[in-house]
Amino acid sequence: MALNKISAFPGSRQKTQRLGRGTSSGRGHTAGRGNKGQNARAGAKFRLGEQTTLLKQMPKRRGFTAVNPDTYSLVSLDLLQTLADSGTTDISPEVLVLAGLAKSKDTGVKILANGSITAKITLTAHKCSAAARQAIEKAGGSVTLLDA
Repeated sequence: MALNKISAFPGSRQKTQRLGRGTSSGRGHTAGRGNKGQNARAGAKFRLGEQTTLLKQMPKRRGFTAVNPDTYSLVSLDLLQTLADSGTTDISPEVLVLAGLAKSKDTGVKILANGSITAKITLTAHKCSAAARQAIEKAGGSVTLLDA
């Protein structure tokens, strides 16, 4: 087989029909577009008539997106209990970052009341939910909040 011997299958390549080239060509006069109307014109495009645009159908998005939103690493009471079980009772954002429980001490740490805690710990965090603070203090620990 040689590249110069390859040819297309019979009937696969047809000449394009030349439209509007006289009535005897079979596609002359209106060139298969029918008589008048939007579709007979040059540059006719399909247009949704009398329909509400998609933008108007969507509900308005209220409010705004904050430029510098406050982000916090969320830490649950179960994770604090596992830290306390390993021997760490003085827990701060730096300790949580080293343990891999928080992304960065600069982004802030928020303690949530998921799970339970029985160990007496001294916690320092940027934010703490009311239920989490109550659970820590009930276990005999203390919570100190940092300025965010």
